[in-house]
Amino acid sequence: RQQISSSHMISNMKLLSVIVVGVANAAQALPPGYEDQIWCPPDNCEIYTNPYGYVGADSSFFKCYNPATDETTDGVWTGSLSDTSAPEGYVEPEMCTGSEYSECDTADDCSLAISPSCECFVSSSFHPYNPCEGLGASKCTDRCTGEECDEHEATCSPGSNGRGGTCEIGWNYGDGSFEDTEKPTPAPAATGKISAECVSTDQCYAKIRSEAPWPAIGVGLCECYAASRLDPFDECEGRDNHCRMARCRSGSCDGVEAYCDIAPDDNGMGECTLRSTSDTELLEVV
Repeated sequence: RQQISSSHMISNMKLLSVIVVGVANAAQALPPGYEDQIWCPPDNCEIYTNPYGYVGADSSFFKCYNPATDETTDGVWTGSLSDTSAPEGYVEPEMCTGSEYSECDTADDCSLAISPSCECFVSSSFHPYNPCEGLGASKCTDRCTGEECDEHEATCSPGSNGRGGTCEIGWNYGDGSFEDTEKPTPAPAATGKISAECVSTDQCYAKIRSEAPWPAIGVGLCECYAASRLDPFDECEGRDNHCRMARCRSGSCDGVEAYCDIAPDDNGMGECTLRSTSDTELLEVV
């Protein structure tokens, strides 16, 4: 699915907690089953906004939007592994149309600015994002160098199927070229193997890689790999300052599933591995 984000920093007292929570949420994508469906109040549609170009949990980016009041709110997320239930009266929203919500028509509608945490972000002239609200211009970035956006650019990702455009932030990967988050710079062939230890198949799941350093081990950006809840893999491989992020389209893991491959002499410890779902169906038939 597409992505969407929205956060508001409105006072000095709340600033640090919002920054910490926002980064933590954006940095950790949840396994399937915890955020499968967003629920919104009636008369709301669903939007995607991502001022910082983060990747992570859907709830960080997908929001509820009321076109009549121009109000954006957090949705309620449910999933097969979650105990959360949708409030009475809430609905499964459709994505907003371009006439209901759009951040941009062209890149000229998007601009870069610096946040109180000294991060570069992109804002829309149609729906401005202002983390400095309530702080005052002088206090907003007084700790920053003013150079935080020097290696970034603002772009407009056009909508599809009648949806509006989205302002996105691009990065310079060090070779003088800029790439946006949906079209990451092609990486050298990934080498090595991703560690994913397990003792049972329910600890394994198929995951699309959304972060990777240069070069990467295992698989590259937006490729599918077998992940382990027992042995989580750091997609940045400890190189956070050189880690590329991508907004990947769904589908890379279609037709495969993860299972725990335990060899007879492995003392009950196995490795999460991908297999074709058609192989599973064949085994069930046999």
